Formats: sequence, C-alpha cells, structure tokens
Amino acid sequence: MTEGNGAVDVIVVMGVCGSGKSSVGRHLARRLGWPFLEGDDFHPPENVARMAAGVPLRDEDRRGWLDAIAARLAVARAQGRPVVVSCSALKRRYRDRLRAGAPGLLFVHLDGARETILDRMARRTGHFMPASLLDSQLAELERPAEDERALVCDIGPAPEEIAARVAPLLAGLGLDGGRVHQRTGEASAMAQGNSADIGVIGLGVMGRNLAANLADHGAVVAGTDLDDGRRAALAADVPGGVPCAGPEEMLAVLKAPRVVLMMVPAGAAVDALLSALLPRLSAGDVLIDGGNSHYQDTRRRAAQASAAGVHFIGLGVSGGEEGARRGPALMAGGTVEGIGRVAPLLRAIAARAADGEPCFARVGPDGAGHFVKMIHNGIEYADMQLIAEGYHLLRHLGGVGYGRLAEMFAEWNGGELASYLMEITADILRTSDPETGAPILEVIRDAAGQKGTGHWATTAAMELGMPAPTIAEAVHARCLSALKEERGRAASAFPPPPQAVPPDGFAADVGDALLCGRIAVYAQGFAVIAAGSRRFGWDVDLAAVAAVWRGGCIIRARLVDRILAALRRTPDLPNLMFDPDIAALLARGEAGWRRTVGAAVAAGQPVPAMASALSYWDGYRSDRLWANMIQAQRDFFGAHGYERTDRPGMVHTDWSSGR
Repeated sequence: MTEGNGAVDVIVVMGVCGSGKSSVGRHLARRLGWPFLEGDDFHPPENVARMAAGVPLRDEDRRGWLDAIAARLAVARAQGRPVVVSCSALKRRYRDRLRAGAPGLLFVHLDGARETILDRMARRTGHFMPASLLDSQLAELERPAEDERALVCDIGPAPEEIAARVAPLLAGLGLDGGRVHQRTGEASAMAQGNSADIGVIGLGVMGRNLAANLADHGAVVAGTDLDDGRRAALAADVPGGVPCAGPEEMLAVLKAPRVVLMMVPAGAAVDALLSALLPRLSAGDVLIDGGNSHYQDTRRRAAQASAAGVHFIGLGVSGGEEGARRGPALMAGGTVEGIGRVAPLLRAIAARAADGEPCFARVGPDGAGHFVKMIHNGIEYADMQLIAEGYHLLRHLGGVGYGRLAEMFAEWNGGELASYLMEITADILRTSDPETGAPILEVIRDAAGQKGTGHWATTAAMELGMPAPTIAEAVHARCLSALKEERGRAASAFPPPPQAVPPDGFAADVGDALLCGRIAVYAQGFAVIAAGSRRFGWDVDLAAVAAVWRGGCIIRARLVDRILAALRRTPDLPNLMFDPDIAALLARGEAGWRRTVGAAVAAGQPVPAMASALSYWDGYRSDRLWANMIQAQRDFFGAHGYERTDRPGMVHTDWSSGR
C-alpha cells in the first residue's frame, strides 16, 4: 500500500477486466455518498465493437477514452464535487493522464490471481468484453509503483467488504470526513444545505434509471415517490441519492434555481402535479415533463407555467429502461433560456452517436419535444410492423426455419438495414422458450397492444393534412391482431388462402421491401414533423432531429445517418425521397419491393405496412391521381365545387343536366 498527502476528491478503482472494479466502485461510492462513473461508458462505439470481437485495444484506441474520462473529472473538480470512477488504467502513463490537473486523485488497485479473475469472467453475463482479452490486459498492466498515490487491495473478499475496508483508510489520506455520511431519515445530511442539483418525482423504472444516470454524471439527485420502496431504492441504487418524503421536502433540498423532473404517467397525473408544484416554485425554476405527454397538453402546460415565471420543458425520452440508465435520446421542447439551464445535465446523460456527439437537442418551444417524440414512436410502430411482416412472410410463405431466419436478420443488420430493431429481431429469432425448448415466437400469442402514441401520431398527421399511411396502418394492424378470437372464427369459416410458391430470390426481395418500406416510413415521419413545425411556428431543425435519433433511441438505424447527411445538404428538402442518395436506394430495391408485395397478395398473406408504404411511394411520385373523381363525387352529392385544370377558382356543375 502506498500513500500520499492532500485531500482526496477523485477515487479511481482500477484493475483488469473481471477484477470487480465496477462493483467495488459502486459500493465505495455509496459509502461515501459520492457519484459513481463507469469508465466503460466513456468508450466510443468502435472501441466497444473491437473488444466485443476479442480484439485488444491499442494505445491510440485508448487515447480518446482517457481524454473523455479526464474531461469529466475536470468538470467534477470545477464543480467542487468528489467522484468515484472505475477504470482499467493498465499503464502508468494512462494513470498519469488521469492525474493531470487532479492532484486529489487516488487509485485503488484491485489485484488478484489470473485463475480467480477468469472464473469470475466465465460466470458474468451481459458484458461486452470476452474472457479472451484478460491475458492481453495482464500483459499491459503496470501495477502502481511506490511513488504513486494508491491503495492496493486483494480481490478475494466480496466487493462490499473491500469497500468497507477501503473507506476508513481514506481519512488518513486527507479525505474530508464531512463528506462521508450516513443517511438520517428521508433526506441525507449532505442535502440539508440545498445541495441537490435536480429533483425527480416518480421513481418507477424510467425515473429511477434516469436518476442513476444523472448521479453517474456528477449530479446530486433528490427524489420522491408515493411508494416507500421506490424511495428506499433511490438511496440504495443511486450514489448520493436523496430520498424525500414528498415534493415539498424535495424542493427544500434543491439548489436555486430549482430543477424538477416529473416522471409520472401522462394525463391527469401531470396536471395534478403541475397544479401542486407551481405555487411552490419560484420565477426561474425549471419544470421538466419526461413522460409521453400529448404535445397539445404540453403546449397548454408551458403557457400555464410561463404565467408563473417557471420554465416548462416537454422532454421526449427514448431508449426504454436501458437507455434511461446508460444514455437515452432526448428531444427537448421549451424556451431557449429554460433548456439552456439544464442542457449540461441533459447532454451529459444522453446517448452518444458514433462521432461522440450527445443525442440531445432543443427541437423547438413548448410542445415541440413531445411532438417529435410522438412521431418517433409512430415511426417505431411502422418499422416494427415492417420487420414483423418480413419475418412472417419468410417463415410462413418462404418456409425458412428459425435458425436461418436469425442468420438472415443478423446479416441484414450488417448492411443498409442495420438498426437496433433489426439487431433485437435477430436475437429474438435465435431465442428458445426455456419451458418447452420451442422457438420463443411459437409460444408468444399473436396479439399486440399499444399505449397510444402511435394513434396520436396518426391523428396528428391527419389534423395537419400530411399523409402518414404506413404509420396509420401499423396502428390498425395492432388493432386487427387484437381481434384474436374473431380471427380464429374467421379462419375456420372462410376458405384458406391460395397455395403459393415464393419467387426465386424471395429472401433478397424481402430485404429490399424492408429497406424501401423503412425509407417511406421515415419520409412520412419527417414530413409530419415539418408540417407540425409550420403549423405551430416551432422552426424545428430536422437535421437536429436526425442527429438525436442516431443513438439511444429505439429507431436508431444506419438510414438515419443518410437522412442526416441529406438534411444537412438540403435543409428545406420537401421529402426525404427527393435526396439523390436516398432515391438511389429506392431505385435499387423497388423491383424486389414490388415482387414481395405481389407474392404476399397472391398467397393471401397480409402485409399492410409494406403495401401501404409502396402505395405512398407510388402516389407521391404520380403526376395524376384519382382525386378528380373524388372532387366530382363531392360536387355531385354536396355541391362542394371543384377546381378545373384550365383556370383557377372553384366551379360547380349542374349534374342533373347530364342524366
């Protein structure tokens, strides 16, 4: 054990993969009441991909990673906040890089036998780093020297025991004892002096994971919930978390101007909470609604809060439980000033795109954030439906087995179709039911539910007069699937669909249909966002929306990179399908798309999303449609008038004279 002098305000728990540094770091952070940072989270995607493939990182690969951690430590130091971080720190020069500008840094090195570490790595699940990389890390490891400020600990004891042994030693190294505290009652001693940065109301899965994410990035988080167990979980799972008995106690421990994040169900609960909070908030405070609220409700609430001098932010959050914890895509709607006050926190917790940029943006005022998130969900509905149709066709018309299906979707995920949804589809296809051993899809009931955002997106498109037929069809398809009993009776009552043989190259055709259908769906979604922006005067930057959707969210896909490039080239693009690169993809896949829809129709296999997307494409590029007949019909029965092709203005025909 080597020691040094001076107060400790940064603790780096280091060790090779499998040494338990993350577990020890988390336990130590909880004991100290400090935020915890997971060093692996600072790796760019290309580093994670290399390690997941069993390829050791080089010095040049680690340079950006170390710089990112060092920058985060500098922020914590500038804010006067101590922090615990886990980090391999294999070489002396890596540690020296982290020490630069951080004189209060202490390393806690976890040391142990190779066999012990290998055994631990074999038993852990869900980590990207394979056991095969252990030897390369051991070869690079330079253990702390006598002149370094470090504690060396054997990995034999349990992580919580190691943390318990380390914490008392820190006092001898100049640690400020006032920062090591035990909780007293609901609010911690640390928070009694208005030291919490943000309050979270609603500590369910999303709220608690966002709180933990915020804490990981240096924020002191106070939180409350009606459920006692959830408040207790905040103290247990969130480093430095401050559980509070209710909103009033939580507001009392927040720094001014106060920032409150509401994570409660959309609708009446948000209105009730807003009414309760506004009288207790002060001018300049920031209130964030992170739920899936309807954008019109958010517009109304923003006006209500503004009248009280409070900034109201409608925050679209995408990525589910894992995204909330590790990095969601964040779409904020609100005033420039209000969002500016919380932007550093939101940027810190957001997912990172491949270029390292945070997937966070202010997309416009009042309801713009929730509107963009609503359309995101509409696109999500449609893309999921497209993929489901592709799987169903290949399985039930093409006769492809589940093993080969998993391979095909994995192969597609390596090309233009690459996306989070394609990735999880491949995983689903290779999964077996643990009870029966059958493919998991064979035991899952074919009736899907919905929570309303797809319906909202469809309704909004109709209200704006902007076609989004594939999003609408995806909603209708779920509704149709829910008629499970009726469908069963109809299957027995009516003749079966005709027998059909899929055409040659059917699998490749389905892939083309999936890509072209996805392009049409994104084109519809971005067109609706543009229409909403025009209607409500939001001035939404569509390129910023595309940039946010590159990471963290459910619809992240390789296509989004093409969309971003298209919108940066031509910001006022009337429709994504006008972009030459995107149009080239459509041209390349159109024949296969048509063959897929045709084969499905011939075989009596429903493909509402694929067919709707194709009709949208055909309709959008048609110079002359059937609407002249509709105009004539409306004028015939209702005297609504119609427009002529040879002169402007509305006219009416006396249809009785032609009988």
